[in-house]
This record gives sequence, structure tokens and C-alpha cells, in this order.
Amino acid sequence: MDENPEMFKSRRIDCIYYARTWNSLKFGKCCDKLEEQALALTVDNGLSTRQYQRILEHAENLNCKLYPSYHKVKEAKQVYCPHSIGVTETSAEITLQTLVGHTVSRICHIEFVTEKLRLSTNNAFEVIMK
Repeated sequence: MDENPEMFKSRRIDCIYYARTWNSLKFGKCCDKLEEQALALTVDNGLSTRQYQRILEHAENLNCKLYPSYHKVKEAKQVYCPHSIGVTETSAEITLQTLVGHTVSRICHIEFVTEKLRLSTNNAFEVIMK
């Protein structure tokens, strides 16, 4: 596949433009959760560490700093994973209380929920589980 060098230049310019737009203050809200978005990309697509790093390297070769390092993604994974979970090659164990606590904590971090709580006159809310 012989491609004209001008095509690469055009792609690089487009990529730099989108990277700058992505990192601009206009889209700052999106960039606040970049590690979380990268973690979602990794989990949703079943990417291995190596696959994610190859995507990262490819983007950086095009002068696009769109993705955080895998180290940052791994840190985000630790934040969103319950601490008292026991995982082996064949099973995973967690206490019900830990699971409920983690679930409620994650719900409280959803932007829609935090906005509703901020606007609410109540200082508390009730979680009903069945």
C-alpha cells in the first residue's frame, strides 16, 4: 500500500488539531475523567496491557497524546475496584456488605446523581436494595 507522504502530513495535522481540541478548556470536562474513559475502553474491549500500550504508542507516533499511560489506567482501576475482593484464576469472592458499599459509592460518583444531590434540599438519601 503506497501512500503519498502528503496524506500522512494531513493525518498528522488533523490528529494534532483534534488532540488540541480534546485538551482545550472547551472540552476540559471530558478530560477530567480521561483515565476513567481509558479504563472503560480497556475493559469494554477486553484489551490486554500490551494491546492498550500498542494503541497508545501508535497514537503517540502520530503526535496524538489522546490516551493516558497504562500506569494511570491501572491506578484508575484500583480506585474503582473494591479493596477486599479475593481473586484467583478460577473464582472471585467479596462480602455482600463490601459489594453494597462499593456499589453505593460508585453510584454517588455518577455526575447525574451528584448534581441531583447538590440541588436537593435533603442532606441524606436512602438506598433500597432487594
